[in-house]
Amino acid sequence: MSAQEAAPSAEREKTFGSISVRVLDGGGIEIIRKGAPGRGKTLRQVMWHPEQIEAAWIAASSRKGTDARDQSSALRWALDEIANA
Repeated sequence: MSAQEAAPSAEREKTFGSISVRVLDGGGIEIIRKGAPGRGKTLRQVMWHPEQIEAAWIAASSRKGTDARDQSSALRWALDEIANA
């Protein structure tokens, strides 16, 4: 087993503002929106299909605000990572 298989690669996880995204084995992603005082609790979501990830990216891209921009960037990065795997 190679070192890359033994431990998750830092290249397969990235943070955009308060949004962290990690590419899972099998092509899915885990996206975590960290909560802050007065801004709600931490939310975790797992998406397994590229079509689902793309639909979430389109929805995030159509919203305004920093959180939406961070989520859109995270989802776009994840789609690119999955496509290049």
